[in-house]
Amino acid sequence: MAARSFAKGILIVRLTFLFLVMTAHSALSQQPTVSRIAGCYDLVVGDWSRPLLADKDFHSIPASIRLDTARVLGGGRAVTPDIAWPVGRPMRGSPQWTIVGDTVRIVWSNGFSPTVLRLRQTGAHLTGWAEATSDAIPVGNPNWPRADVLADRISCHSAHPAHLGRAIKTSEALDSLRAGRLRWVRAGVGEYQLQSRVDCACGYIPEAMLNRLPLLTVRNGSIVARAKGKPETFPSAAVTIEGLFDEVEKDTQVSGRNIDRLALHPVYGFPIRYEAHGSSRYPADWTHISVDSFAVIRPSP
Repeated sequence: MAARSFAKGILIVRLTFLFLVMTAHSALSQQPTVSRIAGCYDLVVGDWSRPLLADKDFHSIPASIRLDTARVLGGGRAVTPDIAWPVGRPMRGSPQWTIVGDTVRIVWSNGFSPTVLRLRQTGAHLTGWAEATSDAIPVGNPNWPRADVLADRISCHSAHPAHLGRAIKTSEALDSLRAGRLRWVRAGVGEYQLQSRVDCACGYIPEAMLNRLPLLTVRNGSIVARAKGKPETFPSAAVTIEGLFDEVEKDTQVSGRNIDRLALHPVYGFPIRYEAHGSSRYPADWTHISVDSFAVIRPSP
């Protein structure tokens, strides 16, 4: 009887040890590594927790980035591109990214106004938040402005097409839009808020500059409310998600169009960024479409 109890105790110890080993192995396998994280990403940045005002250009996070494996000064790894600093010079060793535990930390800095991203792996994406900091640290809790960030992995060919010399074919763009429309329909969003920009090589009358209400509330495909959103340099057409699909699809089929970039929302499938320009004969004929903010209010009934 004692021998049986002893053997049972040994079995329990072995099973417990095996469980702990498997748990530890699973935890380690989920930890971010350089080889898993390195690559190119489209960044979707939400609204800052409070306005950045005069500092906004110092924290203008690039729309897409490349996390390289090459080492830089300070021990981190290279990030491109840098923020387009309005004044001053880039800081040596910046921007850079590192892995701290389960967090990917990305830093842009000119020595005075660091922008820090802290992201964790969530499936195929990186999610987390950005913090707009400064070397002028106030007394007590600085409570830096924050914004939610979603990093969607993309092909490095589409991340920086101007540098890699690869344009997106019209057929590729149309295939992506068809798949995106299907994803949007299946998402079943009944009501949402959207702020987007549809910019082109166009002229604007003064009245259009004064009557800008870019933040839309859309219910069952129709605009039901308009409000002031982020301040914009130029006015923008008021378009719904369906309108964004239509605008991009129409532009891709313009004769002689060069499509530089097309990025779709990783969850809902609609276009979040689109850039194209005309032929060498009409180089000033360009179109930029982007989504600044999107929020689901309620699903379809």
